[in-house]
Amino acid sequence: MGSSAIPVPATPRRSAELAGPRRAERQWIMQEVITRDPEVMHGKPVFRGTRVPVQTLFDYIENGESLGDFLEGFPTISRELAVQVLEECKELRLARV
Repeated sequence: MGSSAIPVPATPRRSAELAGPRRAERQWIMQEVITRDPEVMHGKPVFRGTRVPVQTLFDYIENGESLGDFLEGFPTISRELAVQVLEECKELRLARV
C-alpha cells in the first residue's frame, strides 16, 4: 500500500487564513514531514521516512520532557523536522480560534 499525507481540511472559518500560497505551503510542509501508511505503525501518522509516530513527540512534551529529550531518544528525527511539525500544529490550532 502507498503512503498518503495527512489531509489538512479547510473549514469556512479558516478558508481566508489558509487561502492562496500559504495554504499550499502548509499542505506541502505536512506532506513532506508526516505520512500515514497502513503498512507502517498500523496507519498512525509518522515522521516521513521513519516509524516514529508523531504522537510520540506530543507525548514527550505533555509529560514535561523537552524537545531535546525527544530528539535524543529518536535520533532519526532532526530538530528542524520536529520544529516544523510543532509550528504547523500551532498555526493550525490558532487558525481555529
